[in-house]
Amino acid sequence: MVYYSRTGYTERLVNELKLDLANKGFVVDVFRVIPIREYSKPLHINPRLIYDTPY
Repeated sequence: MVYYSRTGYTERLVNELKLDLANKGFVVDVFRVIPIREYSKPLHINPRLIYDTPY
């Protein structure tokens, strides 16, 4: 699995998934992507929300 986790939530999810798969006999390699430069805040906002939200 390859993942990026800015807040740590995705990292926790990946670790839980890896543990669950390992308990079922799968071998899982996990690689964390580290950006050269962090994304600007807030990462979770979809730009369409700005255009689709009525005033």
